[in-house]
Amino acid sequence: MGQRNNRQQKVVIYGDSAFAEQVYYQLQTDGRYDVVAFTVDEQFLHKEAFMGLPLIPFQQLHEKYSAKEVLVFPAIGYSKLNTIRERVVLEIEQAGYRLLTYISKLAYIGANTKIGEGCYICEFVSIGINSVIGKATIFLPNSRIGHHNCIEDYCYFSNSVSIGGHAILKRNCFIGMHATIRNSIQIGSFNVIGTAGNVVQSTEPNGIYVGNPAKRLKEVDLNTLKF
Repeated sequence: MGQRNNRQQKVVIYGDSAFAEQVYYQLQTDGRYDVVAFTVDEQFLHKEAFMGLPLIPFQQLHEKYSAKEVLVFPAIGYSKLNTIRERVVLEIEQAGYRLLTYISKLAYIGANTKIGEGCYICEFVSIGINSVIGKATIFLPNSRIGHHNCIEDYCYFSNSVSIGGHAILKRNCFIGMHATIRNSIQIGSFNVIGTAGNVVQSTEPNGIYVGNPAKRLKEVDLNTLKF
């Protein structure tokens, strides 16, 4: 674990899942952050601690930590095509807290690229120049995102995704492991691109696409969608 010092940014992680555990270890070994607590909505609070730290009802977080004292990271995965994370981000912002944007020291961010608040960019992720990344988007390790791309809010990239340049990905997409997306095409909102899918033409919203080349399998139903 990284040692604590007064220069470290204090962080509260929203969530108590396996992903929240992953975020905890990532931040604690990074050296720039000090995770001081976890938090969840009070209706989902079933224990008092997680990873040896206090687990605080979010509705009471202001009693322990002020918005000036901590950043909050929404460690919520891709459930219901990232709409749960979207709701949590809104809840955090409405409470007056700022979102932590985490970029690994081992990631590469190209010149003039803008990263939205609440993003999580893991080691060995490369994002090319002049790109725009939306709010609370997650990139797991080894993904290669080309230049001049526009990726909207609340997307999720699994390990080892590759995207060419000048692509547009609309909001609330999930991109599976080892998927590839050709340059200069648009991925519709609320899309699922399956594992190793090879997308060579633009897609329509609310669809699941699989195969090589990727074809639309069926429409997305957030109530029944499972990965």
